Formats: sequence, structure tokens, C-alpha cells
Amino acid sequence: MDIDHSRFRWRLSITRIVTLLITFDLILISAGVTATETPKPLAHYRFDNKLLANNGLIMESGAQLTDQGKHDGGLSLLGNATTKVSIPAAFSARQGTLSFWVNPQWPANDTQSHTFLSLRWQHPKNSYLTISQGWWEPGGVGRLYFVLSNQEEVHCSAPFHFQPGRWRLITAVWQAGQAGYCKLFVDGERMAHWQGKFIGDYPPAGPLWLGTDVVTTVAAGRQANAFIDDLRFFSVPFGDLTAYQDYEASETIKRERDRPRWDWLSTALNESPSTSQQPALAERRVMFDESNLWSVSKENVDKIIADLKAGGFNVYVPCIWHSGAARYLTHLGLMESWVREPPAPDLLSYLIQQAHKAGIEVHPWFTVMLRTDTSPLTKFYGAGVPDKAFNVQDPNFRDYISEVILDVVQRYPVDGINLDYIRSMGACTTMTCQTDYLSRYRTPLDQDLANVYRDPAAHARISNWNGEAVTDIVQKIRLGSQQIRPGIILSVDSVPLEAGKILQGQNSVVWANANLIDVVFYMNYPRQWDVAGVERARAQMKQPEKLTNILRIFDGAANSDSEWIRIHYDPEALADSIRLIRRRWPNTGVAFYHNLQYSDAQRKALRREVFNTTVLPAWPSKPEPP
Repeated sequence: MDIDHSRFRWRLSITRIVTLLITFDLILISAGVTATETPKPLAHYRFDNKLLANNGLIMESGAQLTDQGKHDGGLSLLGNATTKVSIPAAFSARQGTLSFWVNPQWPANDTQSHTFLSLRWQHPKNSYLTISQGWWEPGGVGRLYFVLSNQEEVHCSAPFHFQPGRWRLITAVWQAGQAGYCKLFVDGERMAHWQGKFIGDYPPAGPLWLGTDVVTTVAAGRQANAFIDDLRFFSVPFGDLTAYQDYEASETIKRERDRPRWDWLSTALNESPSTSQQPALAERRVMFDESNLWSVSKENVDKIIADLKAGGFNVYVPCIWHSGAARYLTHLGLMESWVREPPAPDLLSYLIQQAHKAGIEVHPWFTVMLRTDTSPLTKFYGAGVPDKAFNVQDPNFRDYISEVILDVVQRYPVDGINLDYIRSMGACTTMTCQTDYLSRYRTPLDQDLANVYRDPAAHARISNWNGEAVTDIVQKIRLGSQQIRPGIILSVDSVPLEAGKILQGQNSVVWANANLIDVVFYMNYPRQWDVAGVERARAQMKQPEKLTNILRIFDGAANSDSEWIRIHYDPEALADSIRLIRRRWPNTGVAFYHNLQYSDAQRKALRREVFNTTVLPAWPSKPEPP
């Protein structure tokens, strides 16, 4: 590579420091946080007999009103029952919110897809909107989907399991434009988020259908088989905080709010084999930390290590390279402005020294492909490179980032390396990338991109193209790190087997089976985490113990002033999560995201109930040196 690294010691402005501290230092919700006011809906269908006059409800085959609604009356869409409602004139794909309560009536073990609602847009290619449990099968089975516009490829989804007979509030939010997005919430918690440019300048072509996919271009007889209540249309997109508080306001009794959020966990515990829930003599207890606090002062380091030790953790994963910038001393490029050179102490070295004294391993965390829009590493991105990403198709970037990571392995006595954003984050469409793709696959890249969700062969070609590039980085780091420190642990953060991640070249299960990595940290961030997804991934792994769940320990939401609130997960529920993992998937350990949001109540409860013994970290059989 032709960059003279010694000439590039860039620094960030003080503005970046403030931004980072605001980003990571979430504030605790309190009486001082002003509640946001839920906007007035364009239309509100309550499905109440007393309120049906001229409200646009058109009953279709099998649909009927029921007294089993969430709030008084409701709409029964059992079996193949359907109905449709008139859509307000101001409603469009440009921006808005759809919200409704749903109570599934299908069997607990049902694997069929169920469409709650759908509509056709006035779009040249008959684009559609749908909210459905399961879509684009078989890859989309078991996922809750919000497709705003299939033709503009605006959709988001997350693994989700509905409990029959339990009411859940579904909220879908979108905003078109250069910084467009769509979001999907369940009970006020954001489950999925997509961001990108789209036009969205078109109105509906007819009514909103409930309980059927018939107006979509991929109709397959999907039925709701559920009760629906309180369907609301809004002309503005809810913010995260508005969505959260809208749910909180609708459930005024706290136990009614909290019960459905954790019922799935009790059910999963009861259904799991009754084996020992106690840890073995060794168990990896991992804490991720995305904040920059460790890199600011020795005092911060001392407090972090003391808290980890007191909480029973034995592995610390601090983020040392975020968005293309180093939080430690390096001659290989950009350092954050608060990183001080000698004679100031090398805080990464001090962190590792103090952690090892406390019996805690350190596995530095790198956000490999992620970048800021203002990154000085302009050689590795530009027009045609995916948004917020470096160009993984550029072999010079692959060499550079591998050198950065291996330099840390060489200079510091680290116990492991963690790779995050180890995916292309999209498809490179520069002329160089298009020429390379055409020479490899004899098919134009733009043609395959246009057909990627319709043509399995196109999906396979793009997945392979991105996969070869991303895997090249993993291989370089694996080989180089083992030569420097035999036995060092290499881990990746992933959602294994997710079609979108595989399209971006993230083949974590393949890497684990090829012994390129030692651990896959499954990013099980929703409150109701994906138990079925874990089972599917484990079933395809030669060593299922390589899969470790990362559990999020808080909810976060932004208000209109871009402040953040933090809602800690219940400590008892976190303890039960660990019991479930030990019972169902022993010898896999547990990880939490992330340290800055870990509360004293959580720390004390977990130490008392599930981390009450001090153990060494256990890893899958370590690789042989090359």
C-alpha cells in the first residue's frame, strides 16, 4: 500500500468530542424529562359498535366486530376473514405513522406467515405497503416485516415471536428524502430500522386491506387470524420517544405494560430442558463497551475495571477503533483528539495491565467497515461506495484495516480481537467495481442489483462477490494474529444466517465452521430476543458452543430535542435470561451491550443471583497456530 502512515496523524475537532460524549452518555429517564405529545391522528378506527357511523369501515368476508378488543370492541379477522378501511386524503408514502393493536389467534407452534394489513400505492410499478409476520419466504419466515414500498426497497424487519392471546402494539414510521428511513416498533420498543434515500411521493391507490396480502404483487394467501384494535393513521412520523410514550400511555397499569414484555422469557424457561442452571468452573461473561470513557483517564479505567470485577465479569470488549478513528496511540492514521501522546500514559496499555491484574481478559473491538461522512481516509470511499462505509472491494483498504488491527495485536498483550461491522454495508457501484463484477460473473452489476430480491442467482452472485472481499479481511487477521499471538481469540458481531447480512458478505457461520473465527456474538438486542434464530444458527455450526448471545440491557429513545433517555431492563429478567442460556445452550457464556448503560441495580442483582461465583472465561477449543 502506497500511504506513508508516518505522515498522517490526523486529529478530530473538539466538536467531535462533544458529539461522541453526547452519543454515548445517555441520560436516565426522570421527572425532569418532558413527555412528548402524541400527534392527532388523521383517522382512528376503534372498531366499536357505538362509533362506526360513516367512519369508512367496509366489512368483507368473515370479518366481524367483537367484544374481545383491546379497548372495549375490536375487529375479528379469524381464519381467512378480511376487511378494508378508507384511507385519509393526507396519508402518503412521503412521511407518516401507522399504529394498531394485534392479538394473534394462531397456534403457538404456527410457522405460517400472517399479514395484518396491506395497500397498493399509486406507483408506476404497483409498489405496495404491508405489515406482516413473515414475508418473502422462506428467508423471511419468523420475522416481523414493515414494507413501506417494495419498489423503492424501503423495508425493515426483525425476528419476532408473537404469543397467542397477547395484545401487542405495532407502530410503523417512515420519512422520505435524502435522509429517509423506516422504523418498526413493538410495544414502544424499536425492533427494526432502515435508513437511506427514497422518494415516497405517491398516495394510496385504494383502501387499506386488513387480514390479507391480496393487493400486493406477491400475494400468497397470507391471513391475519387475529384480533385488531385501535388502527390509527398519522401524517407525521413518530420519534422513538413518542412511540415509547404512546405505548406507556395506552397501558396505564405498570404490570400490564411490563407483563407482555417478559412473558416470552418465562415461557422459554418452562419449555427448555431442565438441566443445571449453574455455571461450570469456567464461563465467559463478556461486557461490551462502546463508550470512549476508558480512553480519557486512568481514573476512568480504574473505575471500569473495579465495576467489572465487582459484577462478576471476566471479559471486557472496549471499542478502540470507531468509524475509522483510533482511541489509542497509533502511527497508522487518525487518532481521536483526546488521545494524548507520551509522556502522557498509554491508556490502552494501562487498561490491559489493570484488567489482567483483576483476572479480566481484554478483547479490543473494531468497527471495521464503518466510517463518518468526514473521515480523512478519503482514499477508501467516495461516490458509489455504500453510505457510512469504507470500500471493502478495494484491496488497499483491506490491507490497511488488517494492518491497523494486527499492529494492535503486535504492540499490546491483548487476549482477543472483536470485529464489528464486518460486512460491506451495501454494494459498491463505482466504475471499478462494476468492471470487476462484470469480469467475474458476466452479468452487469446494476442488473443483478435490480433483481436481487427476485432472482436467487443474482442474490447468490452479489453475496459471493461481497463475501470474498469481507472474508479476505477475516483471513488476513486470523492468519496474522495467530502468527503473532498463538491462541488469541477472534470474534465477530453478527446476526447469523440473516439474508441481508449474507448479501453484504457476512458469513459468520461459514467462518466459524472453517475455523476462521472462534466466537460469533449473536446480536440479540430486542427485549424479546430471537430464540429460534439461535437454534437455527447452532444447527448449522460444527461447534455450536462458538455462538454467544449479546443481550442489550436497556431501551433508548430520542425526544424532539435529540436528547436520549435510558430505560433499564428489569434485573430479574436479565438474571432469567442467563438462566435460560445456561439451561438451553450450556457452555456458550453470555455478553451484554453495553457497559455505560449497566445500572447498579442490574450489577447487584446479577452478582447476587447468577454471577455469585468468580470463574475464568471459557472459550471453544482454541485454534492451532499456523
